[in-house]
Amino acid sequence: MASSTSLEQKKALLGATETELNEKVKQLDTFRARFDEIKARLEEETNFTISKEKLTRTVEERLVERKKELKSKEYLVDSLKQQMFKDSQLVAQLRRNESNIIVEIRSTQVKFI
Repeated sequence: MASSTSLEQKKALLGATETELNEKVKQLDTFRARFDEIKARLEEETNFTISKEKLTRTVEERLVERKKELKSKEYLVDSLKQQMFKDSQLVAQLRRNESNIIVEIRSTQVKFI
């Protein structure tokens, strides 16, 4: 009888262990599913971050290009301003010459009248 009791105890212990093992397997499956969800979310966020970083780099590169263009255009505007100043000085000189010529013509006309 001792051996049958011992056998029944072993069966009961084995049943309890099997139930515990099944619960642990269920927990493990739950943890794996949760891990897969978290991993998928992390990959999405990583891809999103990489995408934003690429966009940021592209925008920064465009900004650098635009700054170069702006500098070039500012140089062109400065050159045109200098040319316009020189042209206005030339126009002023030509007007002075014109004025002097008109004065000479009038003075000549006065002498002949």
